[in-house]
Amino acid sequence: MRTLRLAMAGTIILALLEGMVAVTLAETESSAQGSAESAPLSFTLPYASPIDSGTVESLEGRIRYLDNAYRMPVEANDPRLSGELWSIHSWDTYRDSQGSVIVGRAGIDNETGAWQGTFHGYATPPSERIYYQMDLSGEGDYEGLSAMLFIIDNGTSFDVEGMVFSGELPPLPEPSTE
Repeated sequence: MRTLRLAMAGTIILALLEGMVAVTLAETESSAQGSAESAPLSFTLPYASPIDSGTVESLEGRIRYLDNAYRMPVEANDPRLSGELWSIHSWDTYRDSQGSVIVGRAGIDNETGAWQGTFHGYATPPSERIYYQMDLSGEGDYEGLSAMLFIIDNGTSFDVEGMVFSGELPPLPEPSTE
């Protein structure tokens, strides 16, 4: 009788462990693939030609380029971010050859919705590698979604990584009083 109880207890424990492993694997696979709302992003953007050169100002210690407009096709691994990307850049290039700081507005338009938001980044001399962070909010079918993209110049195009997620970014913490 005791042997039967031990065997049954062992079988029950084994079944529970197998169930926990199956649930953990299912959760891991689900998290890795993303859901209908959240999804990891990884794709490449081509360089774009300007469609409007904007204006140039000479300031003390830097040159300011304002309102330079660009358009380029986007083929993302998430179809919600595929379409046509437009952007309007403004940047300051420092005369001491320490690089540039860049800000702007951007969006992606496609048949089922659109994304709009802002970006900021910097460019390094002398090769002028560019690094951006872009934060977008969804419209149309993407209403209620946001996307955060990290865009890195690789010398021939831009490598993009990021995430689509539900809602907005969490609120910033309050500044420390200490």
